[in-house]
Amino acid sequence: MAYYRNKVLLIVLAILVACRPTNPTDIPPLNVRPTEIVITALPFGTAGSLIQSSDLIALGVDLDGGFSFGPEGNAEIVLLDIRAAQQNPGKAVLVNLTNHPGNDLTPSWSPDGKRLAFRSSRDGNDEIYVMNLDGSGLTNLTNNPVNEISPAWSPDGRQIAFARSVTETNNEIYVMNADGSNAVRLTDSPSLDEYPTWSPDGEQIAFMSHRDGNWEIYVMNADGSNARRLTDNPQGDNSPAWSPDGSWIAYSSDLIVAREVNSEIYVVNPDGSSSIALTDNPGGDEFPTWSPDGQQLVFVSNRDGHYGVYLMNASGSNLTLLVEVPEGWLRPVWRPHSYYREAVTG
Repeated sequence: MAYYRNKVLLIVLAILVACRPTNPTDIPPLNVRPTEIVITALPFGTAGSLIQSSDLIALGVDLDGGFSFGPEGNAEIVLLDIRAAQQNPGKAVLVNLTNHPGNDLTPSWSPDGKRLAFRSSRDGNDEIYVMNLDGSGLTNLTNNPVNEISPAWSPDGRQIAFARSVTETNNEIYVMNADGSNAVRLTDSPSLDEYPTWSPDGEQIAFMSHRDGNWEIYVMNADGSNARRLTDNPQGDNSPAWSPDGSWIAYSSDLIVAREVNSEIYVVNPDGSSSIALTDNPGGDEFPTWSPDGQQLVFVSNRDGHYGVYLMNASGSNLTLLVEVPEGWLRPVWRPHSYYREAVTG
Protein backbone atom coordinates (compact mmCIF):
# COMPACT_ATOMS: atom_id res chain seq x y z
CA MET A 1 0.00 0.00 0.00
CA ALA A 2 1.16 3.51 -0.79
CA TYR A 3 1.40 6.24 1.83
CA TYR A 4 -0.36 9.57 1.59
CA ARG A 5 2.16 11.93 0.03
CA ASN A 6 0.32 15.21 0.52
CA LYS A 7 0.53 16.90 3.87
CA VAL A 8 -2.77 18.25 5.14
CA LEU A 9 -3.60 20.55 7.98
CA LEU A 10 -5.58 19.21 10.89
CA ILE A 11 -9.01 20.72 10.83
CA VAL A 12 -10.62 20.75 14.23
CA LEU A 13 -14.27 21.62 14.39
CA ALA A 14 -15.78 22.17 17.83
CA ILE A 15 -19.42 21.25 17.67
CA LEU A 16 -22.05 21.65 20.38
CA VAL A 17 -24.13 18.52 20.59
CA ALA A 18 -27.45 17.45 22.00
CA CYS A 19 -29.52 14.51 20.87
CA ARG A 20 -32.73 12.71 21.87
CA PRO A 21 -33.31 9.01 21.09
CA THR A 22 -35.83 8.31 18.35
CA ASN A 23 -37.90 6.10 20.65
CA PRO A 24 -37.03 6.45 24.37
CA THR A 25 -38.70 3.14 25.20
CA ASP A 26 -36.57 1.15 22.78
CA ILE A 27 -33.30 3.06 22.48
CA PRO A 28 -30.98 3.74 25.43
CA PRO A 29 -29.77 7.34 25.83
CA LEU A 30 -26.31 8.28 24.62
CA ASN A 31 -24.13 9.07 27.62
CA VAL A 32 -21.04 10.26 25.77
CA ARG A 33 -21.15 12.46 22.71
CA PRO A 34 -18.59 13.31 20.05
CA THR A 35 -17.31 16.84 20.58
CA GLU A 36 -14.39 17.05 18.17
CA ILE A 37 -13.77 16.17 14.54
CA VAL A 38 -10.24 15.78 13.23
CA ILE A 39 -9.71 15.54 9.49
CA THR A 40 -6.24 14.25 8.73
CA ALA A 41 -4.27 11.87 6.55
CA LEU A 42 -3.17 8.59 8.10
CA PRO A 43 -0.27 6.41 6.91
CA PHE A 44 -1.77 3.58 4.90
CA GLY A 45 -0.31 0.09 4.82
CA THR A 46 0.83 -0.06 8.44
CA ALA A 47 -0.55 -2.44 11.07
CA GLY A 48 -3.73 -1.06 12.56
CA SER A 49 -4.05 1.74 10.03
CA LEU A 50 -7.47 2.87 8.92
CA ILE A 51 -7.29 1.30 5.48
CA GLN A 52 -7.24 -2.18 7.06
CA SER A 53 -10.49 -1.61 8.92
CA SER A 54 -13.44 -3.81 8.01
CA ASP A 55 -15.93 -1.12 9.03
CA LEU A 56 -15.19 1.94 6.94
CA ILE A 57 -17.78 4.25 5.46
CA ALA A 58 -16.99 6.64 2.65
CA LEU A 59 -19.00 9.81 2.13
CA GLY A 60 -18.82 13.29 0.70
CA VAL A 61 -18.34 16.21 3.08
CA ASP A 62 -18.32 19.93 2.39
CA LEU A 63 -15.21 21.10 4.22
CA ASP A 64 -16.46 24.68 4.06
CA GLY A 65 -19.35 23.78 6.34
CA GLY A 66 -22.24 24.63 4.03
CA PHE A 67 -23.08 22.44 1.08
CA SER A 68 -23.48 23.80 -2.44
CA PHE A 69 -23.92 21.98 -5.75
CA GLY A 70 -22.58 25.05 -7.56
CA PRO A 71 -19.01 25.94 -8.53
CA GLU A 72 -18.46 27.58 -5.15
CA GLY A 73 -18.83 24.23 -3.35
CA ASN A 74 -15.90 22.20 -2.04
CA ALA A 75 -17.03 18.72 -1.12
CA GLU A 76 -14.41 16.01 -0.64
CA ILE A 77 -14.50 12.23 -0.25
CA VAL A 78 -13.58 11.14 3.28
CA LEU A 79 -13.38 7.85 5.21
CA LEU A 80 -14.75 7.28 8.72
CA ASP A 81 -13.99 4.19 10.83
CA ILE A 82 -17.32 3.27 12.43
CA ARG A 83 -15.95 1.09 15.22
CA ALA A 84 -13.26 3.62 16.12
CA ALA A 85 -15.95 6.30 16.33
CA GLN A 86 -17.93 4.09 18.72
CA GLN A 87 -14.89 3.31 20.87
CA ASN A 88 -13.60 6.89 20.97
CA PRO A 89 -16.69 9.08 21.18
CA GLY A 90 -14.64 12.16 22.08
CA LYS A 91 -12.95 12.28 18.68
CA ALA A 92 -13.62 10.96 15.19
CA VAL A 93 -10.65 10.69 12.85
CA LEU A 94 -11.39 11.02 9.16
CA VAL A 95 -9.19 10.45 6.15
CA ASN A 96 -9.54 13.03 3.39
CA LEU A 97 -9.09 11.07 0.15
CA THR A 98 -9.58 13.93 -2.30
CA ASN A 99 -8.27 17.49 -2.28
CA HIS A 100 -9.67 19.64 -5.05
CA PRO A 101 -11.62 22.94 -5.28
CA GLY A 102 -14.53 21.22 -7.03
CA ASN A 103 -17.20 18.95 -5.57
CA ASP A 104 -16.33 15.26 -5.03
CA LEU A 105 -19.47 13.36 -3.99
CA THR A 106 -21.50 10.11 -3.91
CA PRO A 107 -18.76 7.48 -3.54
CA SER A 108 -19.38 3.83 -4.39
CA TRP A 109 -17.10 0.96 -3.27
CA SER A 110 -15.75 -1.61 -5.67
CA PRO A 111 -16.84 -5.09 -4.54
CA ASP A 112 -13.30 -5.92 -3.38
CA GLY A 113 -13.22 -2.77 -1.19
CA LYS A 114 -10.02 -1.49 -2.79
CA ARG A 115 -11.32 1.34 -4.99
CA LEU A 116 -13.97 4.04 -5.01
CA ALA A 117 -16.03 5.43 -7.86
CA PHE A 118 -17.38 8.93 -7.28
CA ARG A 119 -18.81 12.01 -8.93
CA SER A 120 -16.55 15.03 -9.40
CA SER A 121 -16.89 18.50 -10.93
CA ARG A 122 -13.12 19.06 -11.03
CA ASP A 123 -13.08 19.32 -14.83
CA GLY A 124 -15.91 21.85 -15.04
CA ASN A 125 -18.87 19.46 -15.13
CA ASP A 126 -19.85 16.36 -13.20
CA GLU A 127 -18.03 13.20 -14.31
CA ILE A 128 -17.57 9.69 -12.92
CA TYR A 129 -14.07 9.03 -11.56
CA VAL A 130 -12.42 6.07 -9.87
CA MET A 131 -9.40 6.02 -7.54
CA ASN A 132 -7.51 3.76 -5.16
CA LEU A 133 -7.87 4.27 -1.42
CA ASP A 134 -4.57 6.12 -1.16
CA GLY A 135 -5.83 8.65 -3.72
CA SER A 136 -3.69 7.22 -6.53
CA GLY A 137 -4.92 5.90 -9.87
CA LEU A 138 -7.39 8.75 -10.36
CA THR A 139 -9.20 8.17 -13.67
CA ASN A 140 -12.03 10.01 -15.42
CA LEU A 141 -14.26 7.24 -16.76
CA THR A 142 -16.87 9.30 -18.59
CA ASN A 143 -15.01 12.35 -19.98
CA ASN A 144 -18.22 13.72 -21.42
CA PRO A 145 -19.45 17.33 -21.85
CA VAL A 146 -22.77 16.46 -20.15
CA ASN A 147 -23.14 15.70 -16.44
CA GLU A 148 -22.84 12.18 -14.99
CA ILE A 149 -23.68 11.47 -11.35
CA SER A 150 -24.45 8.75 -8.78
CA PRO A 151 -22.14 5.84 -9.72
CA ALA A 152 -22.91 2.34 -8.40
CA TRP A 153 -20.51 -0.57 -8.83
CA SER A 154 -22.03 -3.89 -9.88
CA PRO A 155 -21.61 -6.84 -7.47
CA ASP A 156 -19.16 -8.61 -9.82
CA GLY A 157 -17.09 -5.42 -10.27
CA ARG A 158 -17.35 -5.49 -14.05
CA GLN A 159 -19.79 -2.61 -14.53
CA ILE A 160 -20.76 0.74 -13.05
CA ALA A 161 -24.30 2.09 -13.27
CA PHE A 162 -24.74 5.88 -13.22
CA ALA A 163 -27.08 8.71 -14.25
CA ARG A 164 -26.35 10.89 -17.30
CA SER A 165 -27.98 14.22 -18.20
CA VAL A 166 -29.72 13.78 -21.55
CA THR A 167 -31.26 17.27 -21.33
CA GLU A 168 -31.31 19.94 -18.60
CA THR A 169 -34.44 18.33 -17.12
CA ASN A 170 -33.86 14.66 -17.96
CA ASN A 171 -31.36 12.27 -16.38
CA GLU A 172 -31.31 8.62 -17.48
CA ILE A 173 -29.69 5.53 -15.98
CA TYR A 174 -26.74 4.12 -17.93
CA VAL A 175 -24.35 1.24 -17.32
CA MET A 176 -20.74 1.07 -18.52
CA ASN A 177 -17.80 -1.27 -18.11
CA ALA A 178 -15.65 -0.57 -15.07
CA ASP A 179 -12.98 0.95 -17.34
CA GLY A 180 -15.48 3.48 -18.74
CA SER A 181 -16.11 1.75 -22.06
CA ASN A 182 -19.36 0.64 -23.68
CA ALA A 183 -21.89 2.96 -21.97
CA VAL A 184 -25.42 1.67 -22.55
CA ARG A 185 -28.63 3.53 -21.76
CA LEU A 186 -31.08 1.57 -19.58
CA THR A 187 -34.00 3.96 -18.97
CA ASP A 188 -36.04 6.17 -21.26
CA SER A 189 -38.40 8.54 -19.47
CA PRO A 190 -39.12 12.26 -19.96
CA SER A 191 -38.02 13.13 -16.42
CA LEU A 192 -35.24 12.37 -13.92
CA ASP A 193 -33.92 8.86 -13.17
CA GLU A 194 -31.06 8.82 -10.63
CA TYR A 195 -29.13 6.95 -7.91
CA PRO A 196 -29.10 3.33 -9.09
CA THR A 197 -28.35 0.51 -6.64
CA TRP A 198 -27.73 -3.11 -7.68
CA SER A 199 -29.37 -6.19 -6.26
CA PRO A 200 -26.76 -8.50 -4.65
CA ASP A 201 -27.09 -11.03 -7.49
CA GLY A 202 -26.59 -8.30 -10.11
CA GLU A 203 -29.87 -9.19 -11.84
CA GLN A 204 -31.82 -6.02 -10.93
CA ILE A 205 -31.25 -2.31 -10.34
CA ALA A 206 -33.32 -0.11 -8.04
CA PHE A 207 -33.35 3.64 -8.66
CA MET A 208 -35.27 6.81 -7.87
CA SER A 209 -37.39 8.41 -10.59
CA HIS A 210 -39.47 11.55 -11.01
CA ARG A 211 -41.31 10.17 -14.06
CA ASP A 212 -44.71 10.22 -12.32
CA GLY A 213 -44.44 13.78 -11.00
CA ASN A 214 -42.63 13.10 -7.71
CA TRP A 215 -39.69 11.00 -6.55
CA GLU A 216 -40.48 7.30 -6.15
CA ILE A 217 -38.45 4.08 -5.91
CA TYR A 218 -38.42 1.87 -9.00
CA VAL A 219 -36.82 -1.48 -9.84
CA MET A 220 -35.84 -2.80 -13.27
CA ASN A 221 -33.92 -5.70 -14.69
CA ALA A 222 -30.21 -5.06 -15.14
CA ASP A 223 -30.74 -4.70 -18.91
CA GLY A 224 -33.32 -1.95 -18.35
CA SER A 225 -36.40 -4.06 -19.01
CA ASN A 226 -39.46 -4.53 -16.79
CA ALA A 227 -39.26 -1.24 -14.85
CA ARG A 228 -41.89 -1.07 -12.13
CA ARG A 229 -42.68 1.32 -9.29
CA LEU A 230 -42.25 0.06 -5.70
CA THR A 231 -43.45 3.06 -3.70
CA ASP A 232 -46.37 5.45 -4.01
CA ASN A 233 -45.92 8.52 -1.81
CA PRO A 234 -47.25 11.97 -2.85
CA GLN A 235 -44.40 13.60 -0.90
CA GLY A 236 -41.63 11.53 -2.48
CA ASP A 237 -39.25 8.61 -1.79
CA ASN A 238 -35.55 8.61 -2.63
CA SER A 239 -32.04 7.23 -2.01
CA PRO A 240 -32.62 3.46 -2.38
CA ALA A 241 -30.06 0.99 -0.97
CA TRP A 242 -30.38 -2.78 -1.51
CA SER A 243 -29.71 -5.03 1.49
CA PRO A 244 -26.85 -7.57 1.19
CA ASP A 245 -29.23 -10.55 1.30
CA GLY A 246 -31.49 -9.02 -1.34
CA SER A 247 -34.65 -9.12 0.79
CA TRP A 248 -35.05 -5.38 1.49
CA ILE A 249 -34.51 -2.00 -0.11
CA ALA A 250 -33.90 0.83 2.35
CA TYR A 251 -34.88 4.34 1.31
CA SER A 252 -35.72 7.80 2.62
CA SER A 253 -39.40 8.80 2.58
CA ASP A 254 -40.69 12.36 2.80
CA LEU A 255 -43.67 12.85 5.11
CA ILE A 256 -45.78 15.80 6.26
CA VAL A 257 -46.09 16.12 10.04
CA ALA A 258 -47.89 19.16 11.46
CA ARG A 259 -47.62 20.80 8.02
CA GLU A 260 -43.83 20.36 8.04
CA VAL A 261 -41.97 18.02 5.70
CA ASN A 262 -39.58 15.55 7.33
CA SER A 263 -37.84 12.41 6.08
CA GLU A 264 -37.76 8.95 7.64
CA ILE A 265 -35.87 5.75 6.86
CA TYR A 266 -38.06 2.95 5.48
CA VAL A 267 -37.48 -0.52 4.10
CA VAL A 268 -39.57 -2.27 1.47
CA ASN A 269 -39.50 -5.70 -0.15
CA PRO A 270 -38.22 -5.70 -3.75
CA ASP A 271 -41.74 -6.54 -4.94
CA GLY A 272 -43.11 -3.39 -3.27
CA SER A 273 -44.77 -5.15 -0.33
CA SER A 274 -44.29 -4.70 3.43
CA SER A 275 -43.06 -1.12 3.63
CA ILE A 276 -41.83 -0.55 7.20
CA ALA A 277 -40.73 2.69 8.91
CA LEU A 278 -37.49 2.33 10.89
CA THR A 279 -37.26 5.91 12.20
CA ASP A 280 -39.85 8.34 13.56
CA ASN A 281 -38.74 11.84 14.49
CA PRO A 282 -39.39 15.47 13.43
CA GLY A 283 -36.06 15.89 11.61
CA GLY A 284 -34.74 14.60 8.31
CA ASP A 285 -33.30 11.05 8.17
CA GLU A 286 -31.68 10.42 4.79
CA PHE A 287 -29.22 8.37 2.71
CA PRO A 288 -29.37 4.90 4.35
CA THR A 289 -26.58 2.40 3.71
CA TRP A 290 -26.38 -1.24 4.88
CA SER A 291 -23.62 -2.92 6.80
CA PRO A 292 -22.06 -5.80 4.81
CA ASP A 293 -23.82 -8.37 7.03
CA GLY A 294 -27.18 -6.61 6.71
CA GLN A 295 -27.57 -6.27 10.47
CA GLN A 296 -27.15 -2.48 10.69
CA LEU A 297 -27.78 0.74 8.80
CA VAL A 298 -25.92 4.03 8.72
CA PHE A 299 -27.72 7.22 7.71
CA VAL A 300 -27.46 11.01 7.91
CA SER A 301 -29.87 13.04 10.05
CA ASN A 302 -30.46 16.59 11.23
CA ARG A 303 -32.90 15.44 13.90
CA ASP A 304 -31.54 17.83 16.53
CA GLY A 305 -30.81 20.77 14.33
CA HIS A 306 -27.26 19.54 13.66
CA TYR A 307 -26.24 17.08 10.97
CA GLY A 308 -24.89 13.76 12.17
CA VAL A 309 -23.95 10.28 10.98
CA TYR A 310 -26.05 7.72 12.86
CA LEU A 311 -25.89 3.94 13.24
CA MET A 312 -28.85 1.70 14.07
CA ASN A 313 -29.85 -1.93 13.92
CA ALA A 314 -31.74 -3.07 10.83
CA SER A 315 -34.88 -3.15 12.98
CA GLY A 316 -34.50 0.55 13.82
CA SER A 317 -33.37 -0.12 17.41
CA ASN A 318 -30.17 0.83 19.25
CA LEU A 319 -29.67 4.22 17.65
CA THR A 320 -26.12 5.56 18.03
CA LEU A 321 -24.69 8.92 16.97
CA LEU A 322 -21.28 8.29 15.42
CA VAL A 323 -20.28 11.89 14.84
CA GLU A 324 -21.90 15.28 14.44
CA VAL A 325 -20.81 17.01 11.27
CA PRO A 326 -21.18 20.20 9.26
CA GLU A 327 -24.12 20.51 6.93
CA GLY A 328 -23.32 18.96 3.59
CA TRP A 329 -22.49 15.32 4.43
CA LEU A 330 -24.13 13.14 1.83
CA ARG A 331 -24.69 9.49 0.98
CA PRO A 332 -22.44 7.39 3.24
CA VAL A 333 -21.55 3.94 1.87
CA TRP A 334 -20.21 1.01 3.91
CA ARG A 335 -17.12 -0.82 2.73
CA PRO A 336 -17.64 -4.44 1.62
CA HIS A 337 -16.08 -7.00 3.97
CA SER A 338 -14.42 -8.80 1.07
CA TYR A 339 -11.27 -6.70 1.44
CA TYR A 340 -10.96 -7.55 5.12
CA ARG A 341 -11.45 -11.26 4.47
CA GLU A 342 -8.83 -11.19 1.72
CA ALA A 343 -6.35 -9.35 3.96
CA VAL A 344 -6.84 -11.84 6.80
CA THR A 345 -6.79 -15.02 4.72
CA GLY A 346 -4.40 -13.94 1.99
